[in-house]
Amino acid sequence: MSKKRSEEEWQAILTTEQFRILRQMGTELPNTGEYNKFKGKDLSNNMKRVEITCAACDGHLGHVFQVIKFFADERHCVNSVSIKFSPEEEEKKD
Repeated sequence: MSKKRSEEEWQAILTTEQFRILRQMGTELPNTGEYNKFKGKDLSNNMKRVEITCAACDGHLGHVFQVIKFFADERHCVNSVSIKFSPEEEEKKD
């Protein structure tokens, strides 16, 4: 994909929800994403966050939150509608 597409072209290609998130920097409603299966306390309020964008199309994917006293120093929140999950194929056994 190219970053050179106009917003009208993106709107014709993407669903309404994908366009809202990828091009208008929106966020999925809590617990609505296709890949949402991890539940936990929301620690995002008043936290420093960095936007995640697609290297190919510059679309908004989500945010990385800097978290103190969490199981990791960063919490990655990516909107499911902005990505496509492709599982790795199992290695063929001889």
